[in-house]
Amino acid sequence: SDVEAREALTNWFSLNYSRLSDLPTIDEIYSFNHDFINQIANQANISLARLLNVRGPSLMVSATCSSTCTAISMAEDMIKTGRVRRVLIVANDDATSTWNMPWVTGGFLTTGAATVEGDIYKEAVPFDKRRSGTIVSTASVGMLVEAKESLKKRGMSPICELLGSHLFNTAGPLSQIDRTIFSEELETFILRMEQDWGLRREKMASEMVYMSHEPYSPAAGGCAQTEMHALKHVFKRQAHKVLICNTKAATGHTMAASLEDPVLAKSLQLQQVPPVLNSSQIDEEFSGIRLSTGGKHAFRYGLRTAAGFGGHGNFILLRGSTASKDRTFEPDRYKQWVKDVTGYKRPRLRMVERVLIATDGDQ
Repeated sequence: SDVEAREALTNWFSLNYSRLSDLPTIDEIYSFNHDFINQIANQANISLARLLNVRGPSLMVSATCSSTCTAISMAEDMIKTGRVRRVLIVANDDATSTWNMPWVTGGFLTTGAATVEGDIYKEAVPFDKRRSGTIVSTASVGMLVEAKESLKKRGMSPICELLGSHLFNTAGPLSQIDRTIFSEELETFILRMEQDWGLRREKMASEMVYMSHEPYSPAAGGCAQTEMHALKHVFKRQAHKVLICNTKAATGHTMAASLEDPVLAKSLQLQQVPPVLNSSQIDEEFSGIRLSTGGKHAFRYGLRTAAGFGGHGNFILLRGSTASKDRTFEPDRYKQWVKDVTGYKRPRLRMVERVLIATDGDQ
């Protein structure tokens, strides 16, 4: 009712407004807060730039579930044009929080995109004929896209190479995916990669891992159907050689924060891929496709697809660079770079709760 809605909004405002102040008592929360605008600003990129003293372009991307891939494309363009040497990409989507979950999941339910199955083992079924819709989830992602020359200056090799990216919009219904357009756009992208890098798709197929976008969207007209149609359209008789991977059976659909992008990059580095989990009744429409069972694999290329509400679409092609965890090929040059960055004569590096820390070895 309207009364209940007003009461809920009033309680929400009182609770969150009180958190904007460091004052100790509830009576003082209405004292003038000079930092109010900084505390309510939702542009995390600005806060991160201030924290790290990053003075290059600071942008916020909003392209729904295509946001992370779109940021990678923007990073590629800025590096190629010489505007920057490196781009830090940070993605977060808190879709399953107490406040966001009813709105986000409710929106997906109204379009028929979210599952209503109550058993996780029956709803997280990628490429399975029982699939009935996506599972909304939450994640955070961080990546660094850098010019190869800049990386070499500090004596390191990349995790992988970004050969190219492609972004587009179907200019159609916001909540529907157009498989014909996706197939045409993938053809355009792969053709450009062949021309730019002297590649042949017939050979690439057997050396490629494909990181899919959404494997358990509704069967009729869903993303999984569209993706497999596009692969078969572009790679034709070689499509069955492409190794299909996905992480969403383990993570759910993490919305704008795509876990698949860093997973694919690390898979290329370590030559190890995640399995497609919990699929026992593969849809007949996907017969012949090669689903990953996980483990070690020798492959050279990684192809990534993303699609987002609003007609967004993305493709990214990566190439493996090194199959070693240690990416430092010139230790002396790397040590000198650390000295220059930290200002320490004898810097020591260590990990503290997954954060790389530099300390002065002379102290």
